[in-house]
Amino acid sequence: MKKLLASLALGLLVAAPAAVADTTIYYDNSASQWDTVNIHYWSSPSTSWPGVSLTKVEGDIWKYTFEGNGASTISGFLFCNANGTDQTADYTKGALDNHLYKGVGGKGQVTDLGVYDIDPDLPSISITPADCKFTDEITVTISVAPAGTIYFSTQGDATTSSSIYTGPLTFTETTDLSVLAVNNGKEARAEAHFTKRGAIPVQSGNNLITDYYLVNPNGKCGTRKTVTMAFNDQKSTTALSNWTEEDLIARGVARDVCMAFKGKHERPVIDSYAIYAAYDDNNLYLGLQTVYTIWDKWGEGKQPGESKPYNMDGAMIWAFDLDPYEKFDGRINGNGPIWQEANNGFFFDNGVDAVWIGSSKPGVGVPGFFIPTPDGHASYDAAYCKSIPGRYYGYADGLLPSINEIWGQADFEYDPEDLKGNDGFVDLRSEVDDSAHTFYEWTFPLSILGITAADIEQTGIGVMYIDQYGTSPVGGTPYDPSYFDVVKESYSKDESTSKEKEDDDIITYAPARIGRVNSVGINQISTPANDAPAAFYTLQGVRVENPGSGIYIRVIGGKADKVIL
Repeated sequence: MKKLLASLALGLLVAAPAAVADTTIYYDNSASQWDTVNIHYWSSPSTSWPGVSLTKVEGDIWKYTFEGNGASTISGFLFCNANGTDQTADYTKGALDNHLYKGVGGKGQVTDLGVYDIDPDLPSISITPADCKFTDEITVTISVAPAGTIYFSTQGDATTSSSIYTGPLTFTETTDLSVLAVNNGKEARAEAHFTKRGAIPVQSGNNLITDYYLVNPNGKCGTRKTVTMAFNDQKSTTALSNWTEEDLIARGVARDVCMAFKGKHERPVIDSYAIYAAYDDNNLYLGLQTVYTIWDKWGEGKQPGESKPYNMDGAMIWAFDLDPYEKFDGRINGNGPIWQEANNGFFFDNGVDAVWIGSSKPGVGVPGFFIPTPDGHASYDAAYCKSIPGRYYGYADGLLPSINEIWGQADFEYDPEDLKGNDGFVDLRSEVDDSAHTFYEWTFPLSILGITAADIEQTGIGVMYIDQYGTSPVGGTPYDPSYFDVVKESYSKDESTSKEKEDDDIITYAPARIGRVNSVGINQISTPANDAPAAFYTLQGVRVENPGSGIYIRVIGGKADKVIL
């Protein structure tokens, strides 16, 4: 037995694989002349577009290191600039250790120039993060290999008389950082730029984060009017003529769904842009403008005809706040989300008390209107899941005539933090023809909603639209931060797309209002214990950590009141 165990142990030792060395490649940037160089590679492992950054070595030479056997398992790579607007052609011959590659922009050829004879004493500087924006403060680390002395300056070029780096740096204002590394008389330089975002003033009832998001702009909360809809099978023949700017109650921005950050090859994608509302004695009328601004930029390109939301049986979700004293979590019997009980999905902690879910292909399936059970959950029981008879919603191809611009971030895969400022927004309308977009309209009988026109006018109701792809929200109008909390993480079934498709999103931001704007907030905000510190909310029910001048709902000592600061 001892001999057998010894033999087995020896066999294990012999079979153990040797450690795999890293692979470092170099890039000659003299022809492409990009400010920053990225590498994008695919198969396994792979990067999301536009890849990951290289480290500058000296002059036009940059380098990148594949850890372990990473270089041996990829099937191709290319080089590009930081925002992915210019690139080389694909290179599919494999990445060879210590080889120097030269590329040409405009999808030009990549050439293997052979082994690069690097000076072992020349320092290589890494600044993490680099060239980014921040809201309050940012912490920056600097490293150098091989080890050497690091000098830094925020007042111009670093010299050997500048401060010596000993640990992470924290910046609270816009800063230009210059770094000098010295090793055995050899010097290397690097720089990075950190931009603090301007503070966005609170405008009660007008926006939530960026000025490009609008919620009840200028106090608009829907129109009292009858909207006559006509449907030809799935299509509405009236949608683009029924709605005007006066009916607008909320506007989002384009490209604020997770596919803009990760997984833009997916389609069709519903990206809600604007909500319109009207009502009369019998019905609530809603209009939804969706926009087509996400496509596979480097692959199949724009295919707006195929990317229509009605080309899939996708979920369309309206969430309502119908009663200021009611709310529910949206979980079936307190477990999983509606129609997806075994998965993660959308849940509410913002006063929502009813949800309508139907297909993006009108007439497919049976939409359900869900109201809360006595314990605040959702249920498929007939008393809490209602249906609406007849054809009451449909779509039209196009853009509402009153929409003159489609505001969104200029770049794909931008930082979700950009949605908290006003930088980077451009008019995207010229990117595709207006017919690429889709407008939907609905008629909801007040009797099904359980309210009257007097309820809308005297108390007001709330509404929000949720963009879903997979089992979980990937965006919505109005905005909620839960839609983008894991946007850069990978989906469990496909690392090329976002985990937002399957995470739990607990929605806390308030819906847009219909009928009355200023009744929201106090009845929707749960009061803390008597000894808890004061909490402040906008009139839209959005909590504000450091309120500036304005009108707020103050919650303190188990009570809520309205205050002016």
